[in-house]
Amino acid sequence: MVHHVDLVCVAHTDNLSLVQDFARSAAATIPRIPQLAAEAIKREPTRLEHYVQKRLDGLTGSLWLDALPCYVAIRTCEVVGAVIQRGRDVSLKELTEEDWRSVGEAGFDLASGGPDRVRRPQ
Repeated sequence: MVHHVDLVCVAHTDNLSLVQDFARSAAATIPRIPQLAAEAIKREPTRLEHYVQKRLDGLTGSLWLDALPCYVAIRTCEVVGAVIQRGRDVSLKELTEEDWRSVGEAGFDLASGGPDRVRRPQ
């Protein structure tokens, strides 16, 4: 299901006993859910996000990306897009959440055309 809003971080912990316990680490956020929902930034999913949703639903097409594990296809699109938008020396560590959204979409636009488009972009 696509929810049409940005995701937010509901918990962050360095406590190793909570790292694998989402319910306990996110419990303090429950009273804030109405506020978080009201403040959520609405946006339409990108083509990459639609593609990922289809993959998660078990649907595949003729895209060469379908031959890759889903996480590899996503990362491929993100890295290709980062190079397209920022150049070969891009620092992935410096990208914001909005940057990742943008570079993922740019990379998907290219990578969805097949490996030849990735090797020789127009």
